[in-house]
Amino acid sequence: LYNGINNVFTELDLNFWVSGGTLLGFSRHKTFLPWDDDLDVHTESKNKAFLHSEEFRNVLNKHGMEPLFMIGSDESFSFYKGGDRVKLIEHLNPVMDIFFVHNTQERMIKVENWVNDEIILNNNENWSRADIYPIKKTRIDDLPIRLPSDPHNVLSKQYGPSYDKEIHCGHPPHTIVY
Repeated sequence: LYNGINNVFTELDLNFWVSGGTLLGFSRHKTFLPWDDDLDVHTESKNKAFLHSEEFRNVLNKHGMEPLFMIGSDESFSFYKGGDRVKLIEHLNPVMDIFFVHNTQERMIKVENWVNDEIILNNNENWSRADIYPIKKTRIDDLPIRLPSDPHNVLSKQYGPSYDKEIHCGHPPHTIVY
């Protein structure tokens, strides 16, 4: 699934970087978290309309994947953890969550929800552009991984300053202490 998304985003010349539990696993364990039930990436909110387009669906299909929407979300509305999901065709799992980040001149702020073209931002998850760009390319588990420029600052904002020792996440089934 990760290779497929990497290939699609590369083919379409779209930026993305790993985030959430995927970034946590790569930073803390140098691999995927064995208990995580999805993959997480971020991309800029300017890509949202395209990721909801027929053209994007067709490119995903060509690579053996299909889009899903999180419960309560579609192209014009999201009320909880706004993002898209992608999965392999004819498979229920794993899924990849694609979250959007609003880009200002100085900050990158996670999009929490949207109604049509209006976006609601999650000000708890906001980073300097230098925390994200330039995207660092590396290999983990023999996969071409795209990391934010400063994974420590990104993870500290997402999970708190002790993310490397423990994690408390308020949306089950992700509630764990490491």
